[in-house]
Amino acid sequence: RVLWGLADGAPPPVISAVRGIPFGSQEATVLWHTDEATDGTVDYGATAAYGATAAVATLVFEHSVTLGGLAPATTYHFRVRSSDEAGNESVSGDFTFATAAEGGGEVIIDDGDADMPFTGSWIKGSSAGGYGDDYYWTTDQPATTARAEYRPYLPLGGEWEVSVTYVPGTNRVVDAPYTVEYDGGSETIAVDQKTRAEEWIVLGAYEFAEGWGAAVILGNMSSGGDVVVADAVKWTYAGPPPPPPFIRGD
Repeated sequence: RVLWGLADGAPPPVISAVRGIPFGSQEATVLWHTDEATDGTVDYGATAAYGATAAVATLVFEHSVTLGGLAPATTYHFRVRSSDEAGNESVSGDFTFATAAEGGGEVIIDDGDADMPFTGSWIKGSSAGGYGDDYYWTTDQPATTARAEYRPYLPLGGEWEVSVTYVPGTNRVVDAPYTVEYDGGSETIAVDQKTRAEEWIVLGAYEFAEGWGAAVILGNMSSGGDVVVADAVKWTYAGPPPPPPFIRGD
């Protein structure tokens, strides 16, 4: 539900794609889109009464507001407000995000999250558990016919460790192809989904730019005659990018 007030008789801005992305235990980034240039305000707190506010005055279409000083292991409620140049305001409904426990510097995308599009035929399952209590699966094929794309917003540029988790089962493929798209390249890693189920399996550490450029893409191309499971992917911040090499002048 969106509420608004009209300052000049013109329609108020339309708010869409609202999401709260926690980073570690004390920070989160709130993102949303408006159909016209507006300012951006986030009301947030431990309950739907909010109590705290963060704002950006610049008039833009794509909004990003960082919240700091949050409590670890806490579910936060938030809403966003946007006003155009004439003063017409729209207010979103209530949303939530949860911060990590103390010391965590992670971004996790679970199956079905807003930033995880599916293509092809995937079936939702929950009988075997999974991260967030469910998962998706599809049959393997000689060529890729189904893809699960994990596309996070990374609040910092630098090195991030990428890991995946999946649910146990005897009918998993032994070579699930996870492709990591990082800053400047990509790498495909085959993961044996019959083993080490429900652990975080590290694919590697890669350099990523701040923003939306990162991705992990899971396809269903395999020769195992079994199923491919899409569950959750985690990015763990490892540090800033290394400085450029020092070159001594003549």
